[in-house]
Amino acid sequence: MVQTYLDLLHAELSSRRLDLRDIRYTEEVAAKHKALVALCRELSLKATLEKLQPSPLPRGYRTTSRRRVKGKGSGFFLELHAAAGSPSLEPETHRAVFDCVAEVLRRPTMKLLGRDLNHIIVRGVADELAVIFNVRGLDAAKVRRLRTVVDELLGLPHPIRSAHVFLDPSGSDYYFESDRPKQQLSWKTLYGSDHLRLRLRDRTLRYHPTAFCQINGSLLPAMVDTVERLLEPTGNERLLDLYCGFGLFGLCLSDKVSSVLGLDWEGAAIESAKDNARRDPKARSLSYRAVSITAEAIAQLKPPREGASELVLLDPPRSGTAEGVVEALAERHPRRVVHVLCNIDRLEPELAQWRRCGYEPVTLAGLDMFPGTPHLEVMLKLEPRVGQKVSSAARRHRAGT
Repeated sequence: MVQTYLDLLHAELSSRRLDLRDIRYTEEVAAKHKALVALCRELSLKATLEKLQPSPLPRGYRTTSRRRVKGKGSGFFLELHAAAGSPSLEPETHRAVFDCVAEVLRRPTMKLLGRDLNHIIVRGVADELAVIFNVRGLDAAKVRRLRTVVDELLGLPHPIRSAHVFLDPSGSDYYFESDRPKQQLSWKTLYGSDHLRLRLRDRTLRYHPTAFCQINGSLLPAMVDTVERLLEPTGNERLLDLYCGFGLFGLCLSDKVSSVLGLDWEGAAIESAKDNARRDPKARSLSYRAVSITAEAIAQLKPPREGASELVLLDPPRSGTAEGVVEALAERHPRRVVHVLCNIDRLEPELAQWRRCGYEPVTLAGLDMFPGTPHLEVMLKLEPRVGQKVSSAARRHRAGT
């Protein structure tokens, strides 16, 4: 049985009597890299393994933080979500927002609001903070109290850029890309802008406060650089950018390829991508569509223009690609693929699918996207197996031969 990356990391830390909570960051990066080397051996991965890229910010890097509102006696307090790790991973500006909200909720006049608050979410960094109140119920009285909270937040040394409210009567664990309730959520802006801004590669990208954005903003420049280096664009390819979000990679690489087609299921993110494409004078032939990324959706895409090859970049959620997506992509004969995995446990099954469809790993690049936690993000570069007819391999797998 193949050992998981987390098993291997735990073994490495235990052998050296280390704990991620109190070791130096250089030791953390070294331990994670050794565990990644061991995982490659476990998977018989012959690809070139690059040195793990450390995070410029080993702590205080999170671009999204959350607290659950809990009742206690006659007042309320904010509880750190277990998946978030230590509060030290959050910027001080995020913690200042939570402290301010908690103080306001202690007021007797806030009991009505506190009972219906589900989560407080902070997004962005520095002067680009958005606060989102996830509530079970909303009426005029609660809106007035929410505006009182916002007024207090505007007095912080780093005032917020915007404040919004989600109406979620189910009291679900909805957290943007995960645990979305089936019913439609109502959205209301209480204050400020309807978007956040991100500056990268001489571009200013805008995205909706609910759109997915990488949790570690300090590593974004390295991520984009690594994707470009692994894709090796020559300028005559179409980039198929799957799970594209608000268009981060496609927009930053648009001047390196002939065209970009971006797909994502989340409508607000795609609208942000379209807006970014319209506003970017450097952008070349960008197209974005809101669609669930399934094998059927991939099969319906037209091939790139005659004479152009295709590069594929996919950055799926932690659950990985849907059934048949890898096969459908292989049927398109892309010249090169970069598969981003934020959940390293998906490396083995996703790699197996690519191999069955005639693609072999060339390079594995690791990025320490989640310092202070055992998790790791990797990028896998794949190319067609020499002498392999990719579409035939995929057809044989579907037929069970």
